[in-house]
Amino acid sequence: MDLIVEMRFGSHLYGTETAKSDLDLKSVYLPDADDILLQRVKPAVTKQRSKAHGEKNAPGDIDRESYSLQRYLELLADGQTVALDMLFAPDSAMTMPPKPLWREIQAQSGRLVSRRASAFVRYCRQQANKYGIKGSRAATARKALASDSFGLNRVWGFPRGGNSDSRCWLGLGASKNGETLFA
Repeated sequence: MDLIVEMRFGSHLYGTETAKSDLDLKSVYLPDADDILLQRVKPAVTKQRSKAHGEKNAPGDIDRESYSLQRYLELLADGQTVALDMLFAPDSAMTMPPKPLWREIQAQSGRLVSRRASAFVRYCRQQANKYGIKGSRAATARKALASDSFGLNRVWGFPRGGNSDSRCWLGLGASKNGETLFA
């Protein structure tokens, strides 16, 4: 496999790794001519330690994912965040000097990055759905506390029905001086 570029990804790219972090490597490869002619090019090749079902990565584990050049350019055209992160990764994230072809791809970034945001919007929706349950629970808690059906305002020393301080704490109303904080 002829790698064009290989880089640290995930927490190691974003600078959020800890001693317990695994190492994620992403790369782009140029397929062999035989594989191209015989239509045997794999869009992505993944290598990782065998794990039991549900087992998480351990510190020191290395996950490698390599995209064919064609697949990488498709991801980039779709505006996929993985492709964008790779395109704009700093040289300090590279595990080896990139080939000149990678530098040419980077130089053409203005032509390669799609103005369509559909992939990013889809990503945002997935994140909203993933964390939406937590958000709806928080909203329900705010409503319950605001209605004071549990008598918590009395426990906290607020007058019956709450006051601007309690509503502000709950993210529902105004501050002490009456400014609206949340609509």
